[in-house]
Amino acid sequence: MKLKTLSEIYFSSTSAIQRDATELYEELHTELGEPHTNWIRVLELVKEFKTRMAVELDTVTTACDEYNETP
Repeated sequence: MKLKTLSEIYFSSTSAIQRDATELYEELHTELGEPHTNWIRVLELVKEFKTRMAVELDTVTTACDEYNETP
């Protein structure tokens, strides 16, 4: 893997993290801008967010590992 490719993977994953964080913030609020207070709804939103973050962070660490294994 080339260094530029590694950087592109980092960019893609961190961009997805930023996008998902913004989406989480929006989902935590009603259409009127009030925060959701239903604990179960908030818990589900956070669990989904954590899963998406784990995928992106795994992509970053896996890419770095692959880069270091490439001759």
